[in-house]
Amino acid sequence: MRLGVNLVGLAPLEGGTEELYLRNVLTRLRDLQAADIVVFTDPENHEHYAGWERALVGSGGHSSVERAIKTVRPDIVFSSIITAPTVSGVPLVLYAMDLWSLENGPSKRMWFGGSHLAHLKKVARSAVATVVPSKFVQQECLRLLDLAMDRVVVAPLGADHDAKPSEVSFAQKPFLLTVGEGHELDDISHILDMMNRLPELDAHCLVVVGRAIGEAARDWGPRVLRIESLPLGHLLCLYRECDFYIYPALRSGTGVGVLQALGAGARVIAPRTGGIPEVAGSAPLYFDPQSRASLMSSVQRAVREPESERATQAKFGRQTAHGFTWEACAWKTLSALRRAE
Repeated sequence: MRLGVNLVGLAPLEGGTEELYLRNVLTRLRDLQAADIVVFTDPENHEHYAGWERALVGSGGHSSVERAIKTVRPDIVFSSIITAPTVSGVPLVLYAMDLWSLENGPSKRMWFGGSHLAHLKKVARSAVATVVPSKFVQQECLRLLDLAMDRVVVAPLGADHDAKPSEVSFAQKPFLLTVGEGHELDDISHILDMMNRLPELDAHCLVVVGRAIGEAARDWGPRVLRIESLPLGHLLCLYRECDFYIYPALRSGTGVGVLQALGAGARVIAPRTGGIPEVAGSAPLYFDPQSRASLMSSVQRAVREPESERATQAKFGRQTAHGFTWEACAWKTLSALRRAE
């Protein structure tokens, strides 16, 4: 199988969950020798994918990708639903990590005189299959794109279970932790507000790991330690040493950020929304994403939790996370790709 993967428009280091998914799954497909992979890149991300067979695509959008497909001649094209070529000439398999932006983000804009959503419906119906990370997103495909359930393959994302944490944390205890990339850090005002209003947290700082963009890049005050990137071992140590981890975004179609924290032994506080309850089950402490009072209540419960209960919940969280692996995600993705053979 010669697989062409459309990465055009995926900004390096800002791709968040999408980039995490692609790098882990494509690496495992290559290791399994399940596909001969060529990635379609743009001038912005081309060097970021050194080590892969690459086809540099120009800045002409869909038409440039379509020309690259004719040149490379893959058997199958694998693409984000948002950037999928209109006419591929070969079987198309899509992926979608979340569809929130179709109703709430820039994707609502009109597209060539018509609805972008109508265009995406047409593309999705022309595809052999669409890969999604959760049953929640599968239901969103039905609701927004009118896709039949048997055309949507659920491939839950994984967590890294083999890496070892470093021995010493550089963050001074006590601290709270939140980790995200790009738009996941768009608005953490609910966390900052909670810290300022709860006297139980007067001695705590907030450690924020990840690259913020746009408005999220502003100064959040003296109690916030910001770190753009960390070696995995140091990040795992922060998960282990924090008082608790708070998932930064108020919505997630995947729940993968929560899985990573649970797998490292953190006590997790997360919004009960999207795909998070589906993958994390009862392991986190949940709050209503529409209510800051609900977040404060969950934090107060975490602060007052006896050490014995915290240790039990951390063990349960690790067991929950270990049920999700990148190998299983890669096999599910491969099953979708094989529908196009």
